[in-house]
Amino acid sequence: MPLKKKFTGAAARLFAKICEHYITAAEDECNDAPEEVPLFSYLSPQQRLSLVKDVMIGALCENEPMFPDTIQHNAAYLGLIHVLHIQIEVEIDLEGDYSVGDDFIDEGERQARLLSSNGAKSNKASSSDPMLNFQTKLNLIEDRAEKNKKKIEELGDDVGEFKPAAKDICMDDAITYMGKMEDLCISGPLSQRQRDNIRPLEEDEEYAYSWRLLCDAALQEDNGISLPFPLSQVNFDFRCSSSYKWVQALNILLISKRFDIPDPKESALVYCGEINHNTYADPDKFPLIREINRHVDVLRKVYEKKWEADRRSYDQRCIYAVASHGIFYGFAQRDWLEAFLQKCSEQNIDITRDSNYQKRLQIFRDTVEEFPEGLNIPWNTFENCVDGALERWQPSKFESNAYNPSQRHCSGPEYKRENLNISMPCYNTENLQACSLCKVVLYCSKECQKRHWKEHKLVCKQLAATRKDKDQVVNMAKNN
Repeated sequence: MPLKKKFTGAAARLFAKICEHYITAAEDECNDAPEEVPLFSYLSPQQRLSLVKDVMIGALCENEPMFPDTIQHNAAYLGLIHVLHIQIEVEIDLEGDYSVGDDFIDEGERQARLLSSNGAKSNKASSSDPMLNFQTKLNLIEDRAEKNKKKIEELGDDVGEFKPAAKDICMDDAITYMGKMEDLCISGPLSQRQRDNIRPLEEDEEYAYSWRLLCDAALQEDNGISLPFPLSQVNFDFRCSSSYKWVQALNILLISKRFDIPDPKESALVYCGEINHNTYADPDKFPLIREINRHVDVLRKVYEKKWEADRRSYDQRCIYAVASHGIFYGFAQRDWLEAFLQKCSEQNIDITRDSNYQKRLQIFRDTVEEFPEGLNIPWNTFENCVDGALERWQPSKFESNAYNPSQRHCSGPEYKRENLNISMPCYNTENLQACSLCKVVLYCSKECQKRHWKEHKLVCKQLAATRKDKDQVVNMAKNN
């Protein structure tokens, strides 16, 4: 089984928080479909919620079997870890918006921010040629990707058989693992005195650090025999604003130490990474793209047959019942939630404090069928927008990026928008036509093309010449 052991303690609280977060994330379509795991993100929100429910039960409830060892469940587990990565990055980006005390940022972090800020200013003031060169390459890659997309659809199964790259996975993973641990543990861990001297957090600070506090607690509990170091030896705490450190430490904690997919082909598909323009521009990736699309087709068709429209919020209710430490709901869930909370109270379970994942799962099972009213309404739906909310939850109507890698847009430059006192690039995606000379750069109107000509004429001939050299474009995509 890919998940080696169930979550307990702080790691369980962290994983429960990820699952709880997903109740709303999938409904709001906000950071719910990490591009790094297409076998998860290309599925409909309703199907993803069903997988998250299964993974949650298997990972948290002690008397339940591990979640099913299928490619979609393994992808869902990995997708949830990437959702955590996104939340950490969002939290770091928004840190300044919550008046977090500057005394929480140590001198090393302060210097890193200063260097980053100075670097950004320096880049902005530098010549535009590097950016122009980057945009030129990007236009060529996008153009080649669009042509290859059509070619893949025409070839079908003739693109070739997908075979994972042959390599010494164990040795490769060991070297990577050791390197990451060295990055995380150099100079040793923070002393207990440093941790004890942290002043109490204010309310806005607890909110601003909420994800990192949970992650830090889980890392600090990893203090057993673990070579080269247990993760309690990392040289940072919840104040750290380095997303690199957080991602590396959490990947070791939640993936390297707990999760393994022994089948090389399945592992390659689950860990394949984002399917983007660079992927489509490279003919060597055709079998991978075809295999991902084929799996998505099968998974969605199988799920569509068993999906019940009148049980839209069933999986959300289950995730909430097992994992939530807060009380929130849409208008249609009130009756069930009150009954669920009453049952919890009778068994001395305070969901805002207690975990008791197995007991809470059983209370959910005992109550959910007694309150079918509202099951057809997604969890957070407001009463005055039911119809629109229901429309979005039809799996057959969901369109993922699996078949739309292009996302190309008008290259018109910035201009003042009507009724807005700001300048914004055009980025129109309709009525696009290519420049008649280079046949690469797209415009939505003659006006945009004229306004862009002063910049575009510098690279137009280069684009026209390079467009015909497929090998050169492929190399750009591989190195981009």
